[in-house]
Amino acid sequence: MPKSTDILSGLHAIVNEYTPWAIVWHVIFYTLAVALMASWEPSGRLTGVLICLPLFSVAIFALLRKNPFNGSIFMVIAVLVLYY
Repeated sequence: MPKSTDILSGLHAIVNEYTPWAIVWHVIFYTLAVALMASWEPSGRLTGVLICLPLFSVAIFALLRKNPFNGSIFMVIAVLVLYY
């Protein structure tokens, strides 16, 4: 079991290294929010895909930073959202 300081330093590294991706995801999120407020009604399948994409990216970034616990948990959540 890793120490809490190791976990926090790993999360801090992820935040610093992948900031541009976070900005892109936030721009996409706000664009979708504006589209929804403008009466856009996506299908259920499209909604599931749009929700699971950020979850997949979190899983991939966690796995790239050698954080298998967070990577596997977010991957399972993303697959479940996509499946259902």
